[in-house]
Amino acid sequence: MQGLLQRLACDGPDSPWLLTGTSRGHLTLWDMRFQIPLTQWAHPLGQPVEALAPAVAPVGHLGLRGGGRGSSPLVYIAAGGHEVGLWDVEEGKCHQVSCRLLSLQIICFGLETC
Repeated sequence: MQGLLQRLACDGPDSPWLLTGTSRGHLTLWDMRFQIPLTQWAHPLGQPVEALAPAVAPVGHLGLRGGGRGSSPLVYIAAGGHEVGLWDVEEGKCHQVSCRLLSLQIICFGLETC
């Protein structure tokens, strides 16, 4: 893990996964059943992870193109700038970005990186 651990997110007290974010923008998905890291990646902005929150809304309400997400956990990640990305944390893939520019909010879909 690179940087200081700053943020944690899980999907409730019995969640089998935990996502951690660091001061250098590195994220790690942990399997809490075996207490091992499953996957790690660095946020493309390289900024500190400011906030993590599981996406708990029904998949149809998240505004994702292509419908479903399978069983992978989805988490909102804020890291630098004025944007929040919706990430599939098993794949380390960003599904959408919400940016705030001046007083407007713009949502971009289908980005390879946030």
